[in-house]
Amino acid sequence: PTGALFVEDAVYDYLRWIVYCAALYNTGERGDAQELAVKVLANGKVPTDQRAVLERIATAEVEA
Repeated sequence: PTGALFVEDAVYDYLRWIVYCAALYNTGERGDAQELAVKVLANGKVPTDQRAVLERIATAEVEA
């Protein structure tokens, strides 16, 4: 995007969300991580070689 900090659209499309989901998951916010992972996967912009982390978070069992 013009005037953006990063040149690559991938950073805005999915890379930042992969890192954010992993951070949420690893800090115990598993429900939020799962919800976000499902949304990011649904947008269709994540390439197959980058989907593994999000798929694992999206399908993880969340403690009630």
